[in-house]
Amino acid sequence: MNTTFHANFERITAGQNVTAIAERTGLDHGSISRYKNGKREPNLKRLTLIAEAFEVSPAEFFKPLENAA
Repeated sequence: MNTTFHANFERITAGQNVTAIAERTGLDHGSISRYKNGKREPNLKRLTLIAEAFEVSPAEFFKPLENAA
């Protein structure tokens, strides 16, 4: 799994629990939980929904981490 996606998902959705993210995006709790836990990544359609809900570009989820070695 892409740790960059997971870390950026956590950063972008900081302070939001699974229920809040699911309500905000219209996606199911199970999917959001898997994204938060780093077990899955969303497809493009779902990534776009999440990005729109948090008012960021889908590319924001794949930005290099600042403290990456």
